[in-house]
Amino acid sequence: MAIEDFGKIEKIARVTHEANRAWCISHGDHSQYCWADAPDWQKDSAINGVKFHLENTHASPSESHDNWLKQKQEEGWVYGEEKDVEKKTHPCMVPYDQLPVMQQSKDSLFRGIVHALKKSKSNTYSMDLDIWTMGGWGTVLIGLIDTIKELEEHRPTLSVDERLSVLEDRFMTNDICRSPANCAAIWFMCSLLHYAFRKCKVLPTEATLDALHKVVCKASDSMRDGEPYIVAS
Repeated sequence: MAIEDFGKIEKIARVTHEANRAWCISHGDHSQYCWADAPDWQKDSAINGVKFHLENTHASPSESHDNWLKQKQEEGWVYGEEKDVEKKTHPCMVPYDQLPVMQQSKDSLFRGIVHALKKSKSNTYSMDLDIWTMGGWGTVLIGLIDTIKELEEHRPTLSVDERLSVLEDRFMTNDICRSPANCAAIWFMCSLLHYAFRKCKVLPTEATLDALHKVVCKASDSMRDGEPYIVAS
């Protein structure tokens, strides 16, 4: 993918921003705005992060944070216990190894998503990104991450097939998968999370990753065969 293709970079940045927002919400942080309402400085930060990983393909999550920290320092931000846009204070203005695990995981997820999205160079890739930008899918992603978190923290003894049933009951429904485009969007998000989590080893166990992979495979079969992948109304 050409680095100068700003339109595609901005689309990837949008996905990383919404995934970051979903991750924050699932951990009790509701301070993030959706991409459409986000201030320009926040969008620029995501775009800068995407460019960094496209230009430094082997950069670690720690180096990703260092890049973010450098940009923030250049813009006049300093450490503060509370994030304050007016005062330019932020609790993450510390070295990577001093970040809470939740924040370190966010850097890993960001990196994983960029590398997942840069892999495909086909027309399907562009279609997937366009599907992502449809309204309402940020809410579905939040639900997916919340469900994964629930499976890991509160239902750790479930088998792969039982985890698959939980995912299907919540997301492969008439309300969500009422059209091929919506089914494609679910396929896209599950593929994205499966790749990013497996690549960065952020959160889920193998059982949850395998369940996500089964959703991806079944959604792919559904799109190929033209049959709806719906298991619940």
